[in-house]
Amino acid sequence: SGYLFSRIRKNGKMDLGVKISDQAIYDIIKLRCEPHGISIAAHDLRRTFITFMISNGVDILDVMKMAGHSSPETTKRYDKSGLNKALDIMKNSSF
Repeated sequence: SGYLFSRIRKNGKMDLGVKISDQAIYDIIKLRCEPHGISIAAHDLRRTFITFMISNGVDILDVMKMAGHSSPETTKRYDKSGLNKALDIMKNSSF
């Protein structure tokens, strides 16, 4: 029970009743990506989530609600599954 991302105190104990901010989550992910040469933008996580959900057959209206969008058109702009398909085709093609 508790939040998915909870505060961890300096002594290592988790405080399940206190969530960490969106900014703190972003800062942690950015910090973990930098040593690997990966740059990340704030909306990359949102795009990845939406693309993953749509690619796995979740209805666009359900994804729209989960993303907090008021229009399916907004949600579709975040979907990068077409780009993933194009990259797969290029990887599996011999020139």
